[in-house]
Amino acid sequence: MKNLGKIILWIGIGSLPLLLYVHQQVALFHISYLLDDQASDLNKKSEAYRRLKFEVDQLKSPRFLEEKIKELSLNLALPQEIRVVRIPQSFRPSLNPVEPMSVSPISDKVLNFLGRWVDIAQAKTEN
Repeated sequence: MKNLGKIILWIGIGSLPLLLYVHQQVALFHISYLLDDQASDLNKKSEAYRRLKFEVDQLKSPRFLEEKIKELSLNLALPQEIRVVRIPQSFRPSLNPVEPMSVSPISDKVLNFLGRWVDIAQAKTEN
């Protein structure tokens, strides 16, 4: 009876690695099933994407568009006259809404010098 506590302790210590091993194997199988499900889902989605892309390409084809125009009986033709409408300068939107900063001649010279120095340094590093 004295050794019963030690025996139970050693059985517990010996069964702990076995329990961890079984848990690892169960987790490994669970993850493999999840990966398999995700791979099949990815294959289904990529096949659907490929099929839909093919349909879009067909709908964009010139032959299909010509048939649609004939089917809808749209009387499309090239324009007979071309008119150019000039917009006054005051109504043109600015392409760059931020006004450029004014640069003093001294800082302009410094920037040009630094720019040339960087170009020369970059040219020397290329071998």
